[in-house]
Amino acid sequence: MEIDVLFAAVAVTELERSQAWYERLLGGAPDILVNPDEVMWHVVGAGWLYLTVDAERAGASLVTAAVDDLDAAVAEVEERGLRVDGTEVVADAGRKARYRDPDGNTVWLIEVVQPEA
Repeated sequence: MEIDVLFAAVAVTELERSQAWYERLLGGAPDILVNPDEVMWHVVGAGWLYLTVDAERAGASLVTAAVDDLDAAVAEVEERGLRVDGTEVVADAGRKARYRDPDGNTVWLIEVVQPEA
């Protein structure tokens, strides 16, 4: 099986409130306003993150995005008004920073350390 495009969904209760939060996290407005209950950001290559109003599932979504420099990414997001909710070391693999959106969904930014040859 070959996958051409990946859509990662985050379930939220209130689109306007959550959209504002993700705009600060991602650094800009959504690329597509799909309908009154859904917006989408093109985040990488053929990868999209979208918010969808789904009160039953809201708060249970989990997204992880790899970044080259975790400290720089956290500082950039902090400049836009969001505070990291916690950081963790991932054994010898790297570090990650946790953010929680207004519904309690978790977004991790992770920096993967390349093993030395």
